[in-house]
Amino acid sequence: MQKYMMKLHENILLLWIFIVHEVSTDQHLVDYIAEHVTVKVHVVDNTALIDGYVQEYVSLSNTGSMDISNGDWKIYHNSLYGKRDEELHCGLRNHHALGGLYYLTPNGDKFKTFKAGETLVCIIHNRYSLAARSDYMPNWYVTSNDAEPKTVVSTMGEGINYVEDFDSYLRWKHGKTDQYKPYSPEERYDMYKMYDSPKYNPYKIVPTPWSVTSNRRVVMTFNIEEWMIVYSDAFKFESTYLADILGIAIHTSRASNKYIQFVKTNDSNLGPESYNLNIDAALENIEILANENPGAFYGVQTLVSLIEGCNGEMIAMNIMDKPRFLYRGIMIDTARNFKPVKWILKMIDAMSMYKLNKLHFHLTDDEGWRIQIPSIPELTEIGSKRCHSEIDGVCLPPQLGSGPHNTTLGTGFYSVDEYKTILKYADDRHVEVIPEIETPGHSSAAITAMNYRESKISRLESIGEQNLPPSYLLEMSMERNMTSSPLKWPRNAIDPCLNTSYKFISKVLDALIDIHKDVQPLKTVHVGGDEVPDGAWDESQACKENDIHLSTKQQQKSFMKQVADIASSKGLDIGVWDDGVYAEDKPDSKEDYKSENVYVYPWDTRGDKIKHTAEFADAGYKVVLSLATYLYFGHTQGPDPEERGLYWATRYTDTQKVFGLMPDDLYANVLEDNVGNTIDINTFCDGKICPILENPGNIIGLEASMFSENMRTEEEFYYMGFPRIVAMAEKSWHKASWEDINDVIERNKERDIQWKEFSDNLGFKELSRLDKRNISYRLPPPGVRLEENVLKVNTKYPNLLIEASNDIGKSWETYTESKIQAGSYSYLLRTKSRTGDIYSRSVEFKFAVSSSMTSSWSWSTSLIILTVISLLNLL
Repeated sequence: MQKYMMKLHENILLLWIFIVHEVSTDQHLVDYIAEHVTVKVHVVDNTALIDGYVQEYVSLSNTGSMDISNGDWKIYHNSLYGKRDEELHCGLRNHHALGGLYYLTPNGDKFKTFKAGETLVCIIHNRYSLAARSDYMPNWYVTSNDAEPKTVVSTMGEGINYVEDFDSYLRWKHGKTDQYKPYSPEERYDMYKMYDSPKYNPYKIVPTPWSVTSNRRVVMTFNIEEWMIVYSDAFKFESTYLADILGIAIHTSRASNKYIQFVKTNDSNLGPESYNLNIDAALENIEILANENPGAFYGVQTLVSLIEGCNGEMIAMNIMDKPRFLYRGIMIDTARNFKPVKWILKMIDAMSMYKLNKLHFHLTDDEGWRIQIPSIPELTEIGSKRCHSEIDGVCLPPQLGSGPHNTTLGTGFYSVDEYKTILKYADDRHVEVIPEIETPGHSSAAITAMNYRESKISRLESIGEQNLPPSYLLEMSMERNMTSSPLKWPRNAIDPCLNTSYKFISKVLDALIDIHKDVQPLKTVHVGGDEVPDGAWDESQACKENDIHLSTKQQQKSFMKQVADIASSKGLDIGVWDDGVYAEDKPDSKEDYKSENVYVYPWDTRGDKIKHTAEFADAGYKVVLSLATYLYFGHTQGPDPEERGLYWATRYTDTQKVFGLMPDDLYANVLEDNVGNTIDINTFCDGKICPILENPGNIIGLEASMFSENMRTEEEFYYMGFPRIVAMAEKSWHKASWEDINDVIERNKERDIQWKEFSDNLGFKELSRLDKRNISYRLPPPGVRLEENVLKVNTKYPNLLIEASNDIGKSWETYTESKIQAGSYSYLLRTKSRTGDIYSRSVEFKFAVSSSMTSSWSWSTSLIILTVISLLNLL
């Protein structure tokens, strides 16, 4: 017996040594690949499709001293648009994992040793063009068996430097018919010349008020030390908010002649968001008159704008103001990449600054569940975390460059207390929070979490536990049906034939109502409804058991009706993306939904889908314009591969384009397709006359959507929003006079004049206001042109600096114009805020000056003063 036990111990020890050795070997391999395999990627030709795919070259270089043998190692990478699951000629195979996650791994016997110093060139097929650096994700990572995964060093960082330059039209074109090309520095210079002779109007307010009268001959000095604010019982928050933001003392009664006071009125001409602001420069006092708190608050924002722009000198003014639309919103996607509380609070501050009043909070999607539901803890225990794990029930798979660990912003959720903090902050600033719980599609995170919950219930049941938690199963296994969503998520749609699906939705709504009730009572919940893949429930076991045989559209219609019934029973209105209630080539009947108000958000307005907006409004729905072609701020801001963002709906959307939106004439906004080809409006609507909007009052507002595939950092988040959000706020609060001009040529002429005024105000005032609040934004790169051996520079917005570098960006200096000595040069130039550390991306400008063009100036002199400020700095 003793010998037997000794032998057993010996075998256990050998087994342990073997396991440790294997793990150690795997870990060593993973560490080596992460450190020494360098990744380089480029697309050869976006204009040439091969079997419907674009070819991408992935080069893996073994820069270390160790050969890499065949084995179970995998290199994971992300794709926004999907790749082919295929064998590669380089000896590897590209496998689809889940969603946008793929991995490269040795392809059996076809893989030979990856020797030190060797480079493998693999050709991968993408189902969409890759015409921007931000199409690629950071943080590739490597795994092998049970080793700890490691991030591939060469792919770290938001610079995405592993992607080679887009140095050919074949690489930066979005398909063969793309009419756009990146603007050259010279082209930008010529484009910006129309913005010469800027004018600063310190009394310009954004968004533009309804009515302004002023007298510039009556002037007063505004010194905050000499002024006071009279506290208002009727407008408690507004008066203390104004005191805090301006740093002015607040008193319960007038203690000086220089005062700001609030007046509560019962003026039937003033709506809840309307106000009158009267600046009496002769008597040196200011009054804000309003019926209700939102109006008083917006009066405060207008006054703050004037004070921050006037540099201590105020003129006599009377402003009567009211909004164009009741709904002026921003949709923030926090599911794809989490946004910490402080980011959201700062965004709410910026929203209220520009009189925006709806925060559509996209809290759930395939990639994450971001709101704590105490009664269903698995939603955040599993659904809020992304990491690499070989064990089910730990986390969701990495997506969108979140990497293998749960320490990035792929992971996160709002606790009940944190969410209440956001609610309180928003409510004080008269911003309504509209939470979105995506159903039935885009629900992979919820489905995964509830599958894990179901497995726990099964385990408890197997050991005889009697008090089982309720089941909220959202999908029964459908192994034969691998129907994928547009973003490559199989089985991501909640099953409409499961009773537990509706129990789940009811429970979540109850939790949201409870969280909201003591802070900002919940009035509307957005229930998603978009992009359910056709055939999603063809193999549903529950549907078969209940003898339900309907098309996907019919099933979805039934599902949305039941969800609306649940919401209505709890006193809630619902919001829904337009395809959620557009089942059979027309909107579902509004009467199908019991909620008093159903808010529809038309998003895919490409081509003849623009007609859906009029159809919904005339069918009785409340319509919020969320036009992807104008208001999707996850899209790029210029037709350039170095611009961050997507381009599936439109090639680009910059601030000027947003300013040019005409919400009252939607067909007038349909000018070109997503590659710049002119659209003939007569070809719309299947050759028929497009429906004329009969009920324009049902179009209640605008919403900028910030889907966050490319927003992983705080800087990126605000960069994608601003200053486009400022233009969107202008459109939603104020109707421009040029919008009513029928003659297109005259309308465009007047539009350009008013855009010039708006952009002047951005440069002189609004960008500085954003700087003051530490909000990042996009600055367009500078224009540059060589004229008579002088490097001329300019900017799209005035009052900005231009910096230059002649050492590849190692050092920068402010640029001032000078004659340049003969020679060949290469500079990087960038635009810079005058009041903050905000820069445009840099552009390279190469040029040569011949000796016949130069003066007696020496190169050393011009190098000292190279560093040239914009023409605008001389004005």
